[in-house]
Amino acid sequence: MLTKKRQNHMDEELINKNTNDLTKSESKNRLGLQSSGFDYHFIKLNFENVKSRSKSSISINFDSSAQWSEGPNRKQMTGIKVCAALQKPLLLKNFTMNRKNISFQTYDQSPVITLSAFIEAKDECYLRGRVDLPPNAILTIETLFDRASLVGLSSFAVCLRAQ
Repeated sequence: MLTKKRQNHMDEELINKNTNDLTKSESKNRLGLQSSGFDYHFIKLNFENVKSRSKSSISINFDSSAQWSEGPNRKQMTGIKVCAALQKPLLLKNFTMNRKNISFQTYDQSPVITLSAFIEAKDECYLRGRVDLPPNAILTIETLFDRASLVGLSSFAVCLRAQ
């Protein structure tokens, strides 16, 4: 089981590895990553109080150039991380991720499910979208510059970079 402190440390290592390996000419801003005209922004999604056999989803607006990503294509630690605050494995009935949507359904109840990924965006300051959560579930979206907590069927906008 990962403690909250260890999980945050792993997330910080992921961010630091991706930002420290870049030269000044490769980075568009201090904390964002850039590759072939796209910016990559680290994002963490914390799903709380997700009941067993319930479905959760988060979608990025279709009129936006932003999309879910595994990060820049480099020799760095990139990818998607999913973990839960359980002492046993996280059992998912299904997990789907494409350019604009992430959805999953669990077999067991979990107090916290954390998903860490990147947003690939071209010249966008804000990520906008909507979430569909089961009753009593809470989603906290964290970027390097912003945080938002959502419940039920909600729309959101979070800042991706310093303005």
